[in-house]
Amino acid sequence: MNNIKGTFYVILSAVLFGFTPILGKITYLQGSNAIMLTFLRALFSVPILFAILKFQGIDLKITRIQARELLILSFIGSAITTVFLYQSYNYIPVGTATTLHFVYPLFVALGAVIIFKEHLSLAKIVALILATGGITFFANGLNGGGLGILLALVSGLTYAFYILYLDKSSLLTLHPMKLSFYINLIISLCVLIYGLATQSLTLALTPSAWGLSLAVAVLCGFLGITLFQMGVKLVGSTTSAILSMFEPITSVFCGILLLGEPLEIKSILGCVLILLGVTVLTLFKGKAPDKN
Repeated sequence: MNNIKGTFYVILSAVLFGFTPILGKITYLQGSNAIMLTFLRALFSVPILFAILKFQGIDLKITRIQARELLILSFIGSAITTVFLYQSYNYIPVGTATTLHFVYPLFVALGAVIIFKEHLSLAKIVALILATGGITFFANGLNGGGLGILLALVSGLTYAFYILYLDKSSLLTLHPMKLSFYINLIISLCVLIYGLATQSLTLALTPSAWGLSLAVAVLCGFLGITLFQMGVKLVGSTTSAILSMFEPITSVFCGILLLGEPLEIKSILGCVLILLGVTVLTLFKGKAPDKN
């Protein structure tokens, strides 16, 4: 019974994470942009997480070391990741962007090899070859989408930094909701400063765009994360990582059905190779990183 519940939680979480980019791209048509969406997603998440922490009686105190680590993690690993991924939606289909972002487990594996001198196993080599082949299919299959491909891949790279840095920091001792609260708080401040400096923040959103931005914050910043964490506890990290493949699959199909995005054979092959590479890596590694 626990396995069924855990599987359901993780799949639902993945579907939510895969569906919300569709909502985000719709807001672009109603006056928003990548910077504004990133800002609102983080800003709207802050009071929700704060209320939950207060309700559970969780202390918000952090040490100076944790504050410094939070600044680094939030700026590079979260703010840049989200902005780059959301920017990529302007150039390539949402499903393509999500799939390319999903190469982050491979970047994590490579980072561990390069930085921490871990062994380059056969599974990592096979996964790298498969993912590289998949990226090549995307590069050859999309016209004029080079910048979008690059943005999506860099978002995967910076998210890999998030995972590696978090794993070696003292932040793992924080309650997950507390960590998410501070990350979203710092993201909102960083993006606010950047948005004001570049004049990329706008209030000229339609009521629908405001509502969709709030929905993105709730579905990603609270519900998706909570469901994923509940699922990991019941079925384990490896199974959860495999089930998370529903995220890019959801983005691909929702992009086609709701946004009329093109479906190309080369893009399908690229998706299959990248997800196969991530699956091989996950199965043979035996564990996968948590989402926060």
